[in-house]
Amino acid sequence: MVLEKTAPPIDTTMALKLLRDLKDLRLSLLFVIVFAAFSTCYISISYSKTSHHQQRYYYHMGERDQKRSVANSPEIKGNKVNDNIKHNNRPTTLQIQASNVHNVSDTAVTTTAKTQQPTFSFETKEIQLHRKKHMDRMCHSKYHIETLDFGSQKPIEVQAFKYLLDLSYVNDDYKIIVTTIHKVGSSNWRRFMQDLHKISSDKFRKAWPPLKFLSKRPTVEIQQNLKEYTKVLFVRHPLVRLLSAYRDKFVKLPTSHYVGAAVKIIKIIRKQSPANLKKPDMTFTEFLTYLDGAKNGQRFDSHWALTFEKYKPCHVRYDVIGKLETLLPDVDYLTDKLGVKGRVEYRYPKPYSGSSNTSLLIENYSKVPPELVRSICQIYHDDFIAFDYALPKNFSDLAEYLTKIG
Repeated sequence: MVLEKTAPPIDTTMALKLLRDLKDLRLSLLFVIVFAAFSTCYISISYSKTSHHQQRYYYHMGERDQKRSVANSPEIKGNKVNDNIKHNNRPTTLQIQASNVHNVSDTAVTTTAKTQQPTFSFETKEIQLHRKKHMDRMCHSKYHIETLDFGSQKPIEVQAFKYLLDLSYVNDDYKIIVTTIHKVGSSNWRRFMQDLHKISSDKFRKAWPPLKFLSKRPTVEIQQNLKEYTKVLFVRHPLVRLLSAYRDKFVKLPTSHYVGAAVKIIKIIRKQSPANLKKPDMTFTEFLTYLDGAKNGQRFDSHWALTFEKYKPCHVRYDVIGKLETLLPDVDYLTDKLGVKGRVEYRYPKPYSGSSNTSLLIENYSKVPPELVRSICQIYHDDFIAFDYALPKNFSDLAEYLTKIG
């Protein structure tokens, strides 16, 4: 008898399980492939955005080359600004239009940081670190000025710092000193300190008004505050600040004081009185000519005073150095540092008459002789160098430079 070989019985349960496992494996592989593709796209887009914002920061502040040595800093030779000043050439794609943050006017409106949605915290922290390192390097290697030891038993000479102390506001609860510069959003900083005062403790609010100057405290207390508190200073590009001061004080002519000042300047420059004494028609060139003829800062109102000279950043060494050009992220960094984000806001300025900042800069500076602009840059040289603003390379054609700073 021949026995036929028969196949072993098929375990249908096991077969179905195997098919399910294969199906799950294929789905898993498909999921991994889709996830990997999505992640790659997301990282690429995120990197691109981050890179753009970082370039925009360095673009505005002249800080791209962080390893620049003191030897490469722009210098004034004799009475002239060196025409061979190194100026960073940046791609034209990085040129941006003036926004409602960086304007020739700093009039306040109710727009707050919440509606602006800034926030590049990590980059801003790196920028702050670079600014302080740059200042330290300039103070040590160029100016040979050492920071004051506020922890010393020897009292400081308050009179030597009276100018900046008379423009500094303090809050003990948040351990902050904000030193304001006229034409650098000073009105808005006063409002900021008033709002900070409102959320402070009853004890502090009863003991100290929000807008009482730091100079009103005893010397020992001032010294202790300067040692322990976060010291804040916001600056602005010197040429932009000068135009802002001229337009605000001599185009608007807000008070009789500046009407009188304009008449005086016109008499000095034109050797005669203006046709209309109540509304003098002083030009921007005449204003700059007047400043160029100043001796020992005698003609320098607080709205165009020399920042480096008056605010002594080498002696004080501010903990936060902000710039009006990067106002949103710098304020965001500060409110985050204080722990008041969302509770206290800086009220941002609006455009002057709806015109772009760049257009105003070009319109006004194009009428100024190149040698006069060169001379003004020489006067404000320390403000350019200490706060890391690039000087013009070509004084005969400022349009490209003004487009970049605007």
